[in-house]
Amino acid sequence: MLKLMFTSALAAACVFGLGAGIAAADEAKCLRVVGPEWTAEGQSVDPARIITTGDVLRITSIYQKLAEMDDNYQPQPVLAESWESNQDGTSWTFHLRKGVKFQDGRDFTAKDVVWSFQRLFDPKLDTGAKSILSMIDPSKIVAVDDSTVQFTLKAANAIFPAVLTTKYAAIVPNGSTQDQLQKHPVGTGPFMVDNFTPGPKFVAKRNPYYWGKGEPGADCIEFSGISETVSRVSALTSGQADLLVQLEPSAAATLDKSSGVKVLMAPGGMYLDFAMWVDTPPFNDERVRTAMKLVVDRSAFVNTVMLGIGTPGNDNPVSPLSPDAYQHAAIPQDIEKAKQLLADAGYPNGLKVDLYTSDSLAVMIPAAQVYKQMAAKAGIDVNVIVSPADSYWTEIFLKRPFITSYWGDRPPSEALGIAYLSDSANNETHWKRPAYDALLNKANGTIDPDARRALYQQTEKMLAEQGGVIVPAFATTTAAIRDGCSGFTPNNNAANFDFSTLTCK
Repeated sequence: MLKLMFTSALAAACVFGLGAGIAAADEAKCLRVVGPEWTAEGQSVDPARIITTGDVLRITSIYQKLAEMDDNYQPQPVLAESWESNQDGTSWTFHLRKGVKFQDGRDFTAKDVVWSFQRLFDPKLDTGAKSILSMIDPSKIVAVDDSTVQFTLKAANAIFPAVLTTKYAAIVPNGSTQDQLQKHPVGTGPFMVDNFTPGPKFVAKRNPYYWGKGEPGADCIEFSGISETVSRVSALTSGQADLLVQLEPSAAATLDKSSGVKVLMAPGGMYLDFAMWVDTPPFNDERVRTAMKLVVDRSAFVNTVMLGIGTPGNDNPVSPLSPDAYQHAAIPQDIEKAKQLLADAGYPNGLKVDLYTSDSLAVMIPAAQVYKQMAAKAGIDVNVIVSPADSYWTEIFLKRPFITSYWGDRPPSEALGIAYLSDSANNETHWKRPAYDALLNKANGTIDPDARRALYQQTEKMLAEQGGVIVPAFATTTAAIRDGCSGFTPNNNAANFDFSTLTCK
């Protein structure tokens, strides 16, 4: 059976024209990629400042990291060729790839790595990287020589190379500032831009200094957005697009039956969630939060919202299909227990809550509507407020006490930390529990893999039972490519794209 994922509905109409700084590029030779969340406002080409998947598309085409995660959650070398740690995992040494140049011709050296990570700890830089990389002591990142970097950590971390695959960890030239990178981004990736101006389309040309043998596979690459599902599907089947990324179930199901098109899948994906502020009434009462979770029929949610294709979630960011999951069976719906918990919390006649959502992800509105119907059975009146997609992540996300959200699949170390550690910049539930932080940090620093897994499972259980996140479902990463194109494989992390080998006839 075809396993599908939810996708973003794009906020801007598709405009096929040249992007800023690439006026000399021959559009006919451009790879045409249609991706999600395409707005003209707030776009970033600085790896430290990533908000939307549109940002990820741009940034992954320009920059590279020391390592990338494969579909088995194992870090694979990119700009680093190898690495090793001391016995207790408090010091890690990375040996860099030699002969790599930035897109402006500068040599890539260890000083660039030191700067790239130290800048992420600048208090003036608004980045979500700080909590993910909190184990790093920025003052103790050392360029041993031009091709060797050593990180001395604040605490032991057994999976540090995996941590460095976070989307924020792309390498920029030594001394680069946020203002410089936003105007003139420079990386080591397969594509480059001379100047960046936000708009409905992004076009990047081939990097002449790219170190990958025989790559990239095209003169230029073009990212744009189509907001409506039928139009997006039509763009691929009519030959207006070469590749569609992050497809919703209906689009992938349609394309799977189309001639001249191939649907591509990865085993991971992303999860949809409902985030409640645990410090704001009525969600500051754990009994209310538990009741809000128990109203969900997770199998029915998958069947209705995801067209019967997907995996029920258990209120934490680790899929029940993962060997690291604290339990594999879905949490059962229990309406009567939900009613009793609400009564015990002082709501014998139920309660009313506002739930904010948008169509920035195609299934967010249907998900909110299905949740509303399920919650009504326990006397919870959910008022669904639909906000504009182009401002949702700046005006609603992190600014309202009950919202729909979604996250790309990640290894447990990052998944359990990115939105749930006390100091996380993206703490969408205001969950701040020192015991949780300590447990996750202990897990990350545990060398023995079995003991580490047990600690991750304890961390997941604490979040699922006490936290403010409802995770009803997971889905796989899905893309579709037209015949005549090859060289693209979706990654189980929906925020990880590699277009370096994509080619089209």
